[in-house]
Amino acid sequence: MGKIALRRGTPAPVKLMLKSNRNAIWLPHESPLIRRMIELFTARGLMRLDAVKKSVLEWASFDYKAKTLPNPKPTIGLMERWSDEEKSLVRLYLESLPPSLWTLDDHMLSVELVIQTYLPKDELKTEAEWLATKATLMGKVENNWLKQQEPTQAEADALLQKLPSNITEAAYFPLIPMEKTTLDFANFRAVESVVSLVDNVRKKMRELVSAHAEKS
Repeated sequence: MGKIALRRGTPAPVKLMLKSNRNAIWLPHESPLIRRMIELFTARGLMRLDAVKKSVLEWASFDYKAKTLPNPKPTIGLMERWSDEEKSLVRLYLESLPPSLWTLDDHMLSVELVIQTYLPKDELKTEAEWLATKATLMGKVENNWLKQQEPTQAEADALLQKLPSNITEAAYFPLIPMEKTTLDFANFRAVESVVSLVDNVRKKMRELVSAHAEKS
């Protein structure tokens, strides 16, 4: 993935955010099957975070032109899941607002728009369940791998495609009680992790953007 270029005048807090650690989320796993799955999951996660960084930079730098009179500010709950229509209303409102009229609430609204667009919790929970389910079942497959050589990337991709993607589908997979318990706890931890990730990213973005707005 390419780097985001820092234009002149980029707010200092945003520069700090963009220069944050971009390394992989996990160290390489010893299992080629699980390693391939984590690579795919990590790549998708980093794409989401890159989109968040780019979008926050655009709003913080007022990288748009207000072509019309300001639209009415929409009344939307900040901690709720926004519909596509609500996201469109917020975007139209912010894009119609000249930089000189932005308030702290507007800056916070831009942060929430970015989070709602690129890090919606319901989608991330589904992806976390995908990871937990695939990883647990992949471990079972690996324990029963009969070939002497490690699986190739093509074989790993084929196995990933065939394995269940969520706990409901995994109910039809032959698991002993201990393995079912392992799957339940893996899913719980994965979902808790992504929920924590979204909350932490939101908090960090709000702090960075508010600090910049205060100095402006």
